Amino acid sequence: MVPPFDRVSRCYDVCMHCGRFYHDEQILDALMLSGNERIVDIGGGTGHYAIAFAKHCRQVTVLDESPDMLAKVPPHEKIRVVRGDALQTGLDAASFDLALLSDVIHHIPAQDQLLDEVYRLLKPGGRLVIHDFAANSRRVRLFGHLERLFIGPVTYHTLDAMAAICAQHHLAPLSSIDMHWYYLIIATKS
Repeated sequence: MVPPFDRVSRCYDVCMHCGRFYHDEQILDALMLSGNERIVDIGGGTGHYAIAFAKHCRQVTVLDESPDMLAKVPPHEKIRVVRGDALQTGLDAASFDLALLSDVIHHIPAQDQLLDEVYRLLKPGGRLVIHDFAANSRRVRLFGHLERLFIGPVTYHTLDAMAAICAQHHLAPLSSIDMHWYYLIIATKS
């Protein structure tokens, strides 16, 4: 079966830029990286965030199931590309300081299993960043129709609901930013 994002890989970054869905500066400002972090970008697609983070960390691993998306990740000495399943990554336990889920959690029906895998991957005290669309936004409800049409089922949450789900998985929210139609949650492995 063809991964759903293979169908949109050619236009993905253009759509994300045109829709102003990338928020590099806001995420980097919120994280205050030390420069020594090992980061896993789950569902990292074309590597957009990996490129932005590579200047500020030791290494970024981009994990995605779509070979067509991963083929667009530019070669970089600090970026490692891994084709794999977000629910069973095959990556070493407790090996990352930070896990990024940007524009990905709403595409994964088994969200509890995903957060359990993130918990497994993070070192003690490691941080999870969730950057996703807010369910209570009219813009997102309209956008959801397009995503369902071109990619498949989606499940959006509000910021408060996602923070509560994180806490249920021993990922304690440290901070959150409500940006009207999307949100940013930073949680830590407790």
